[in-house]
Amino acid sequence: MTKILLIWYGSEIPEEYVYCFKTLERHAKHLFKIEVLVDRPRELFKEHKQILISDFLNSKELEFTNKLERVTHLSDILRFKWLSLNDGIYFDIDTIHFKSPYYLFSEGKQKLTLVPEFSTNVCTGIVGSSDRDLFRYLFEISMNYPIKSYFDYYYRLYNKVIDLKYGFTNYYNELGVKNNDVVILPNCSYIKYNYEIQCLMWSSKDKARVDLMMDQLLNSKNIYGFTLMSDQTKKSSFRSKYVIDFIKRNKLA
Repeated sequence: MTKILLIWYGSEIPEEYVYCFKTLERHAKHLFKIEVLVDRPRELFKEHKQILISDFLNSKELEFTNKLERVTHLSDILRFKWLSLNDGIYFDIDTIHFKSPYYLFSEGKQKLTLVPEFSTNVCTGIVGSSDRDLFRYLFEISMNYPIKSYFDYYYRLYNKVIDLKYGFTNYYNELGVKNNDVVILPNCSYIKYNYEIQCLMWSSKDKARVDLMMDQLLNSKNIYGFTLMSDQTKKSSFRSKYVIDFIKRNKLA
């Protein structure tokens, strides 16, 4: 059974993320084994395997990660190490799943399944892989890269290493297979960088417009989910309520 990894540490899990996780449970828990890397046991994940970060990382790795200033760096270290040890899929926890990811990630033929993010990047927020050597190398780099400059470099790091190994030159624009070992999913598979929806969710200026756009995504045949844009500097009671209501209204959890 293919594994799915999630990561959570630090604060209590926001309620909208709880509902996002429930959409994954509904669509995936009978087809995938869900594992969660946590700083302490969490009630939300009690039916799934929880792995303490303090047990998952060795003493040298823990010493290094305790110095980190960016959560992105720690998250990369955790997901890269897990993918170097397991065949499976990593999902950001703030993904609303519209349908099961089974047919996207469980074909069993490719070593790497990636989702586009920016016009020149594939993202670290959703990745399926059985290429343990690739992620072992990424893990080693992320453990040795200077802390201060890592945040500015990690997208280029991730994409460049994949490019060097698999020989892609313009793979985002291809939106398909150039190498039998790799699948780049169409840009519409998981939606994140739709700034109009994301900004409207933060501002609460036009609920009717958000409803229209989200319903269009939900009813699109080839769209499997919508990932929220996390921003530690912002809190929006409208977004939280909207996401929860959207998930409940459409019986996604």
